[in-house]
Amino acid sequence: MRIIYFVFIFFCTIKLQAQKIEVDKEGNLYCVYFASSASLKKGFANSLIYKDGNWNEIEFTKDYLNLEYKGIRDDETLRIKFFSELIERFKPIARNQATYEVKGFDRVHIKGKDNNVDFEYKTNIHGYKVYKDLNTGFEATIKKNIFDNYEYRANGDTATLKKKFNDSREYSDNKKNNIVISSKRWNQWIAKYHTDEGVLFYLVSIYLNE
Repeated sequence: MRIIYFVFIFFCTIKLQAQKIEVDKEGNLYCVYFASSASLKKGFANSLIYKDGNWNEIEFTKDYLNLEYKGIRDDETLRIKFFSELIERFKPIARNQATYEVKGFDRVHIKGKDNNVDFEYKTNIHGYKVYKDLNTGFEATIKKNIFDNYEYRANGDTATLKKKFNDSREYSDNKKNNIVISSKRWNQWIAKYHTDEGVLFYLVSIYLNE
């Protein structure tokens, strides 16, 4: 399930130590860390371009930035936070070249320059987030139900993430996996994967991708 791996990478970050970010007079960002380096520069047509020492090169178009990070080009603090997350996200990845853009009004499209990734996600009229691999046709949806629980569906597989007492969570799926997540572990995972959907994709990548 390549889409699960890709979305897992999309949400995942790894804490980076000894990070020092420099800003030049044009507002471009630079960072040297361990034996590598990275930059986030303003590009053509109000885009932002991320590059690092692992030969990753990611372009974020103006429309994508306006949808997901409104005001980022003029907000140095937001750009630094975004840059730090990109460094952490792509640290274990090499030779990834892609463009993040928007098709229509709200459909985020991620296109690999060598066509190895052709992926999109959007929110449909029912409030479901729909993630789709355009190369394979694999599609996954996540929705939040009236009880504030998250429901995952893909290729006949289902999973649920429920909020329990004392801020704990419970994960269950159609393969009869049932995991109780303590509030302490949950907070650790939220710090790492940022959102409830990110944690759910992480759990699905483990228990439904065997």
